[in-house]
Amino acid sequence: MAHRDACSLVSCPSSAYTGSNDPRQNNPGSQPHAATLTPDRPIPTAGEIRAARREARAAARRPAALYAWSICAVAAGSAAPVVAASLGATAVPAAVLITSVAMLVGAVVLHECSHGSFFRAPRANAWVGRAVGLWLVMPFDSYRAGHRAHHRWAGTDRDPTAAPQGAVPERRWLTLMLHARVIPALYVAGVLTPYLLHAARHGDRRARAIWLLSIAGSLALHVTLLAQAGPLYLLVFALALWLSAVGYDLLFTNNQHLGLRAVEGTGAPPTPAVQTTYSRSTKMPLSGLLLHFNLHKEHHLSPGEPFWVLPALHAALRRRRPDVYAFTSSSLRWRARGHLTSTHLLTPRIGDPTE
Repeated sequence: MAHRDACSLVSCPSSAYTGSNDPRQNNPGSQPHAATLTPDRPIPTAGEIRAARREARAAARRPAALYAWSICAVAAGSAAPVVAASLGATAVPAAVLITSVAMLVGAVVLHECSHGSFFRAPRANAWVGRAVGLWLVMPFDSYRAGHRAHHRWAGTDRDPTAAPQGAVPERRWLTLMLHARVIPALYVAGVLTPYLLHAARHGDRRARAIWLLSIAGSLALHVTLLAQAGPLYLLVFALALWLSAVGYDLLFTNNQHLGLRAVEGTGAPPTPAVQTTYSRSTKMPLSGLLLHFNLHKEHHLSPGEPFWVLPALHAALRRRRPDVYAFTSSSLRWRARGHLTSTHLLTPRIGDPTE
C-alpha cells in the first residue's frame, strides 16, 4: 500500500470542515465537542507532525518482552484446544480463556504484519501473517488488501469497513443487542466479514485463487486437528472464537471509528492527518499486551509505524496538540453506554470530548 507520507502533509483547507449548521448534526448527541476540528483549529501542520515523529522514533525502543509475549500467546492458544481435548471437559474453561486471549493477540499480530511493521524483514511479516491467518481462518492476503483499502479510504463510502455516516433510526432490537454486549455484531459485520471476503469480492483471478487456497488450508488444518483430538477441540475453538470476537468488539470496534462522522472532502483519498479526525485513541490498561491497538489516531496518522513507537508518538503529539490528540473521553467507551439507544450509539457526530 502506498500511504502518503505524513511529513509531506499540509493542513486541510477550512472548506473541508463543516460546522454545527450541517443538517446531519441535528440528531441526539451529535453537536460539536471539544475535539471538533474547525477552520480556527485545524489538523496538525506538517511541521508539528514531523517534529512529533522524530521525537517518538528517538525515544521508542523495540520491546523484546512484547514480541516474546505475542509469539508465546499465539503458540499457547494454538495448543490449548488440543490439550483440553486430551484432558477432558474439566479443562475446557481454562482452554477457552487461553485460546480467546491468544486469538485477540493473533488478530493484532495479523494487523501489524499486514502493515509490514511487526518484523523488519518483509518476508517474515508475510509468512507469520499467513501462519496466524491460517489458524484464525482469516486469509492474510485478503485481510491485507482490505486493510489497505481501509487506510486509503477511511471516512469515505469506499472504506470496506465503513461505519454509518448518516442518522441511524432507533431500532429496539438493535439497542438490546448492543446493550447485551455478548453478540459481536459490529465486529462481524464491520471488520470480520469485509476482510474475510475482500479478495473474493474485489480481487482479480490470482487473488481469488490465493483466497481459496487459504480457506482450504484453514479448513484442512482444523478438520485434521478435530479428527485427531475429538469434538472437544471444536467446542473450545468455537467458544474461544466467539469470546475473542466479543472482546474485539468491546475494546476496538466500539471505539476506533464508530459514531464519528468523517470530514467532508473532495472524493480523493483522505490524507492520514485528516483521518485522525475520524479515529479515536482510548485509554486501555496494559495496552502493550495488545500491541497498543487502542492508539488509533496515531496509527492512522502514521500507518507504517511499528506498534512500539505509538505510545511515544501519542505523547509527542499530545504535547503539541492536546485539543486533537488527548485521549477520547472514557464516557464514550462501552462501559458507559448502557443507557444509550442505537441512535445515540451509531449516529455519527463530528469530534469527541477529550480528557
